[in-house]
Amino acid sequence: MKPQQAATIESACEKFGLTLGMIGESLSGISENPEDRLLQYDIVFAKGRCAREAFAIGNCVIACDAQGMGPMVTANNLAEMNGRNFGRRVLLNEINEPSIWEQLQKYNAEDACQVTDTI
Repeated sequence: MKPQQAATIESACEKFGLTLGMIGESLSGISENPEDRLLQYDIVFAKGRCAREAFAIGNCVIACDAQGMGPMVTANNLAEMNGRNFGRRVLLNEINEPSIWEQLQKYNAEDACQVTDTI
């Protein structure tokens, strides 16, 4: 992820009242045990395998990487997103505060649990 994109996500999350932690080679470094860090958060911005790892421990995921941003994964779009491997083919939006806010407003803890159970 590019520094400006990370800053945009951080700013949007802060205005939404959320604290953002970052893991990744281009951000704050690679974590030996990302699952331990991910347990501290409810929502994760990730794609592909990283998204699957986040689901496995109960996180809600908004598809995102340096290419762009996709939707929050919900029970309603899980099959489609899974069919695209939560990857680049779902990252159709620019990373900007309005897009981030739109996705953050979709958060529902029960739905996130349903996605985790399905995955």
